[in-house]
Amino acid sequence: MFDPGRSLKSWGGDGQGYDWPQREHGIYIDAKGFVWLGGNNCPGNNLEKLKPVTSQLPEIVRRIDQLTAVMVQPSPLPECVTFFPIDSGLITGALSFSIQTGEHTKSQSMESRVQSALATIPRAVPKSSLETMEHLALLKRWFYRSNRKGEIFLADSKGGLPLRRLVRGIARVYRGEKPEEQPKMEVIRE
Repeated sequence: MFDPGRSLKSWGGDGQGYDWPQREHGIYIDAKGFVWLGGNNCPGNNLEKLKPVTSQLPEIVRRIDQLTAVMVQPSPLPECVTFFPIDSGLITGALSFSIQTGEHTKSQSMESRVQSALATIPRAVPKSSLETMEHLALLKRWFYRSNRKGEIFLADSKGGLPLRRLVRGIARVYRGEKPEEQPKMEVIRE
């Protein structure tokens, strides 16, 4: 898989517990996105079924109208992180979020505090396609950096954010820890 100018993912060759065919002779992607690879001179199967192609892409790759997320970054303010909500690919602004609660909010869970804070941000309305492209370019540049600061949490297909993961991510960003690992590609043997 390619991003202009660089390879994002590739596969092939022998791996731990897996022998790649010596001669590949067919590849097919079915309607469900599974990749079928035919080959010969390999021990065991001559036909391999790989996970759907879309599962090989980074989580952020999706339709622009479904690109809803929250980027969490360290804040210059003490005891805070900064939220950068993303709505249909547009970065909608910065919001400082206090890690420490005031006396009046101690009974409120962190998840509900995050939800309340994010609800204060209005939905993004793009002024032009050029503005959308610029926001996507900034997001792409941040996401693919080898030493990026912060984490991103993408909404599910219904637009709901993973609040528990988000709360754990806020703690990691606040403490300066590494983000969660992304799952790796796997081969499905049939």
